Amino acid sequence: MKICMVVEAFEGDEIEATAADLSSALVDRGHEVTLVSLTGALHPSAALDARVNVTAFSRGKASVAVGDLVRLFEQDRPDVVVSHGARANTTAIAAGKLRSSPAVPVVAVEHRGFSMDATLSEDERRETALLAVPYSYKDADCIVCVFNSISELMALCDWLTEGAVRVIHNPMVPFDIFERSEHPIDEPWFQPGHSAVVLATGPLHHKQGYDIFLQALAVARYAVEVRGYLLGDGGELEALKQAALNLALEDIVGVHDEVSDKERFLRAANVFVLPRAGDGFDRNLAWAMALGTPVVAPENHPVHEELLRDADAARLFPEGDASALSKAIVDLSKYRKPAEDLTDRARAFSAERVFDAYEGLLKQVTRGGSGG
Repeated sequence: MKICMVVEAFEGDEIEATAADLSSALVDRGHEVTLVSLTGALHPSAALDARVNVTAFSRGKASVAVGDLVRLFEQDRPDVVVSHGARANTTAIAAGKLRSSPAVPVVAVEHRGFSMDATLSEDERRETALLAVPYSYKDADCIVCVFNSISELMALCDWLTEGAVRVIHNPMVPFDIFERSEHPIDEPWFQPGHSAVVLATGPLHHKQGYDIFLQALAVARYAVEVRGYLLGDGGELEALKQAALNLALEDIVGVHDEVSDKERFLRAANVFVLPRAGDGFDRNLAWAMALGTPVVAPENHPVHEELLRDADAARLFPEGDASALSKAIVDLSKYRKPAEDLTDRARAFSAERVFDAYEGLLKQVTRGGSGG
């Protein structure tokens, strides 16, 4: 198949990572793939197979790139277009289904998590869906939702064709994660017999909620023997070290640069903490789940509620509440690993399973079928 993969921008986010992973996997399976960015940077920041063709229009906003896409589709004649994210989706649908000659099949991938107030009436829920879901989605050949909660919202949209919506999670968990996680760690805190280690990892920036993480540890240390380990990259490493010192945590908290084979630490830790929620689902959280490590994440996030609310080895806390986070850390520091329930749930993110699902869907769509 000749596949055109479209994103709004190369921004180093989960959407770019998913599009890059999917592009690399499909080209490795013998398909021809072009990855297109409508705005922003000229080159992707995510790892990408060298056989993937890359095109960047660098327009000021996605909608301005419709003409560029039409010309690309009419010149390259892809068998199918896969777009990621609301703006890229609406732009690809406009170009591929409404303006290109001949029209091109479009699979629109919706990454946004939605939460719906349970007290709303059915009519109010439908009105919410009307505002949240672009009407142009009705022209897509298939809409892929990366979480069940998104598909539930789509189901309220009576302008969408029955059977056009399908759930395929993002390919977050690589096939070799367990092999890489077994590499040794030259760090005394992670050796057997030491205090419980609570790990947080990601960009070392205050906006990621690490101040709340440190405050929670300052309380938790008086209830259980615990050590905190901050692992990541970014310009605020020294500032976070100073914040730990200000809370007199220098004896139980370590702040470290990003390392290779981070999976080792995610598996060896007793608890993984995501202090702040993003728009989607955090890849480190998915890895920790796959490796059987208990997790703590913010509540009132549609994906966390969907995947973690009823899990024995998971706790949800009000984002920004250091006291509640501290209690969750204390609870899970006593949990006996591995958390097999979390490992089972993380299988939905298995890269090979996701790649198989997309390849099967794209073959179906190019044959004239929908994704249902």
